[in-house]
Amino acid sequence: MSRERGYTLAAALLLLVAIGVALLSGGGSEPPSDRAAKLVPADAFLYLHLAAEGQDEQQERAAELVERVHGLRRLRDGLLQRASVSGGDIDFGTDVRPWLGEEAAAALVGPAPDEARSLLVLEADDEEGARAFMDELAGPERSTHRDTEILGGSDVASALVDGFVLVGPVELIRQALDVRAGASPALAGESAYVELRDGLPVERLVYAYTSRPGLEALLAGQAAVLAGLPGVAQLSAGALAFSVSDERAQLSFRGLSAPGGGGCTRPAGDGPPAADQAPAASLFYAEAPDAACLMRELVASPDSGAGAALRRLGSSLRDEAEVDLAEDVLPLLDGLTTLTLTREAEQPPVATLRARGSSGGEALSVLNRLQPALVRLAEPPAVAPAPGTGGEGQGPGAGPPDGGGPGQAPGFEVQDVGGVSAVTAALAPGIQLSYASLEDSFVVSTALDGIAQAAGAPEAGLAGTGDFGALLGDRPGPASAVVFLDVDRLLALGDEIGLAEAPGYATARDDLQAIGAAAVVFSSEGDQTKAELLFKTQ
Repeated sequence: MSRERGYTLAAALLLLVAIGVALLSGGGSEPPSDRAAKLVPADAFLYLHLAAEGQDEQQERAAELVERVHGLRRLRDGLLQRASVSGGDIDFGTDVRPWLGEEAAAALVGPAPDEARSLLVLEADDEEGARAFMDELAGPERSTHRDTEILGGSDVASALVDGFVLVGPVELIRQALDVRAGASPALAGESAYVELRDGLPVERLVYAYTSRPGLEALLAGQAAVLAGLPGVAQLSAGALAFSVSDERAQLSFRGLSAPGGGGCTRPAGDGPPAADQAPAASLFYAEAPDAACLMRELVASPDSGAGAALRRLGSSLRDEAEVDLAEDVLPLLDGLTTLTLTREAEQPPVATLRARGSSGGEALSVLNRLQPALVRLAEPPAVAPAPGTGGEGQGPGAGPPDGGGPGQAPGFEVQDVGGVSAVTAALAPGIQLSYASLEDSFVVSTALDGIAQAAGAPEAGLAGTGDFGALLGDRPGPASAVVFLDVDRLLALGDEIGLAEAPGYATARDDLQAIGAAAVVFSSEGDQTKAELLFKTQ
């Protein structure tokens, strides 16, 4: 091991701790000890903590997951390669792991996120082995700060204090020793850090904390797609945890914002769970107790791509049908709303939206007013309506509130589907729209079959399937949104429509196929925003 490794070693270890330890070790039924945070400056932009000792069964499950998901394996191997690029024979497994105790942590500290450098805090279970590592890592420089010897120079240094080996630039080692002496605040005393950490699942392999400046730096980079999600702009800090159990892996996020600063979580109301009424063979399922709230938050977010699309839709509806998205359409979704994607045999997939936020008559009145706009939006731009097709007199509101009888826009007609009167039209080749009022809701679907499925009780609901139960069967309390994906069947559909020709699809497909099914749950409670990403591990 040579001094020339310098800061490269510290940067490599920061990454290797995350992959080499977190994914190859396990947690227990008690929260992992976190004494390392007492040595980390309170203004750290990012803090990563791992329980380096765990149960053999958990270790095996995590290791199997890494081997099965090619992307994780490639990431791990790439990081291992980066650690050896600087030459020599350093190896985290042989040089660090033998003396490592129960905790390993890393922090990014600096005057700004783009200037931050890494500080490693590694518990030494074998002090003799730890000192041998420090001696081999350090150059001839020696210094003392607060009665503690520091080995090494400015680029990379180390010190042993309170049973922990500190590794990093010498100025960060000194900051850590100041924190230990009480001369500057520790991350362990920050209320935001404590609250978010304690809100994470107990059985976790690794967790991370980031301050608002750290969040801003992350959201300006590869995670920029998340910046437009509802409530993200209001977050003052965030925390993330990863855990593995018998049937699933779970990535948990907790964000801190001002109390009452947003969130669309509310009880789903009386009646059977919505997933019980969704077909068991659903490829995709989404549920929101207050879909209108979510859409309003998206519309209000200047950085949201989905919000921009909704604003464009609102402009089109206003121009084409004098229907206001905010005043007329969104109130229809002010209640439990579900969206499913189903498919029978080789038939085209059917998307169906079911909303319980308003009376059926009110919803049909708005949908009838939208008919002319839908017809015009579906027409190819170069094709004008043929003379004498009945376009005259088909202004907004021409259709009756119950959706039946004369006055429908061209192409729309009323059909009976299992005793339900449904309004339907083939708007363009491959584009069909059907809608109907049921006893407790209204339904919009891309096929009459979707109306029939919603009108009749399914023989087997999605909630009773094995994959849904494994991922979402124990989800606690109300949520602002729930999404479930049958990844295997969605991939099969993607293959059929030609996605195999898309760049990168084949690589992503292998990893997704190894997962099989996935789910996401969003919720908020008090001043915390919560998100859980779950996927199968077997």
